[in-house]
Amino acid sequence: MLQPRIASREASLTSLATALNNLALCSRHATKPRQPQLVITRHASHAAQGRANGPGDSAGRRLGAKKTASQYVIPGNIIFKQRGTNWFPGENVGMGKDHTIYSTEYGYVRYYRNPALHPKRRYIGVALAKDGPASKLPTPHNAPTRRRLGMYATPMKETPLSPAAQAVEDSSFLEAHVAVSDVNNSLKTLPVPPQAAAQTGALRAFDPSNALRRGGHGITNYEIGRAAERKGVRVKEFDRSDRWTAWRVRAKRVKEQMLARQAKARNKTKGKKSNKKIAG
Repeated sequence: MLQPRIASREASLTSLATALNNLALCSRHATKPRQPQLVITRHASHAAQGRANGPGDSAGRRLGAKKTASQYVIPGNIIFKQRGTNWFPGENVGMGKDHTIYSTEYGYVRYYRNPALHPKRRYIGVALAKDGPASKLPTPHNAPTRRRLGMYATPMKETPLSPAAQAVEDSSFLEAHVAVSDVNNSLKTLPVPPQAAAQTGALRAFDPSNALRRGGHGITNYEIGRAAERKGVRVKEFDRSDRWTAWRVRAKRVKEQMLARQAKARNKTKGKKSNKKIAG
């Protein structure tokens, strides 16, 4: 008959502690200390100083005024170099893409303000005269504009003619410039010169003698201007509120342009061989 095994409590605890010690001391499962790792990082190489980095400070741009007030300039002279619009271009000057202000006419530099144009802006301009009213900028509102157009103003010297000599010169001028078919009619209605009319007191209301004077417009222009008046042609006055007529005129012009483009396109393709193959 088999006897039951009786194990004591102390023996079980002892065997469990021994097994745990053997497991911890096993070289296969023992933990090893972590070794420090060396990490190497390579950065881009760049010279710290010298020619590679360039100079530490660049040269100045030489900004500022190049011409003082009342200084004489010619077209193309630089008056002021700037970055931004500290000064704005005024009369007879221009401004480049780098905001450089330069002269476009012969004259004298002026630094001024124009409250009528802008309350705070400062302008640089060129006056065409050194003294007198023409030397002041800005030019008064609605004042006639004076331009030299690259030429110098020179007074013309003409010897005054007597009324009889002026009439003879006008007649010769008329015969040289009027067509042969109109000579007789024009000579019959030749106006009296203003000097002779003033002496006789017979000054007419309409006196086209200025068209016949030396240096004036030709008689041909005068006759063209009077042609519509002789025929009784009257131009219809423009009515700003009549937009219907303006629309019709514009629509007609657009239609004519479209037809012209279509005709031009047809003329381009006419006579060229087609790339399409005929199926047959």
